[in-house]
Amino acid sequence: MFFISCIEFYRNFYFWEVASMADKILIVDDDPAICKLLEKVMHSNELETTTVNCGMDALSILKNHTFDLILMDIMLGDMEGFEVIKRLRNQGISTPVMIVSGRNEDYDSLYGLSLGADDYITKPFRPLVLGAKVKADPPQQESGTRQFRYSGMRSIQL
Repeated sequence: MFFISCIEFYRNFYFWEVASMADKILIVDDDPAICKLLEKVMHSNELETTTVNCGMDALSILKNHTFDLILMDIMLGDMEGFEVIKRLRNQGISTPVMIVSGRNEDYDSLYGLSLGADDYITKPFRPLVLGAKVKADPPQQESGTRQFRYSGMRSIQL
């Protein structure tokens, strides 16, 4: 009986440990339909999400919580996503940021990347491509070069 209890304990412990190791994604977008789609894509790739709909809420939650990636819109109700990225970087928060925006001019993507964003995807985006980019390991600085490693993805039914 004790042996079975130990096995059950370790099985539950392992499950809890694996479940708690899911990547955490912060979605910052003021469009409820886009938020729902982004959440669906992230959840289909076994990623946890937290969603906020304005820049101030994003800054506030990032003071007390850590995330593995931020999906950031540019056109937010209270401030531009560019300003949110500036403030994050000025506060020393180095969480990777992927801009997901309807603004598709070269200068927007170049400006976002110059502020410290790690990627820039335009709307409308392809959910499978977005999922693949998010599942790719975030860029890591190693001897002055960025290295990317693909870690797999899952398709979703829309």
